[in-house]
Amino acid sequence: MVRYVTAAPDKPDYALEQPFCRQGAVIGVDEAGRGPWAGPVTATAFWINPERKDKLPKTLTDSKNYRH
Repeated sequence: MVRYVTAAPDKPDYALEQPFCRQGAVIGVDEAGRGPWAGPVTATAFWINPERKDKLPKTLTDSKNYRH
């Protein structure tokens, strides 16, 4: 089952993922960059074990807020 979300919560709470965890792995995908016309793009997919989400860094939030 695929579900599209148009807006993310301010802080991750895994409410959207919980129903899907019972059916198997939930994979998150994100990209960073300006697109193929304006420069390189980096994409990644990841899996988080819901039983160990307390091990995630507290600073892990929204990639769109990343500043360097």
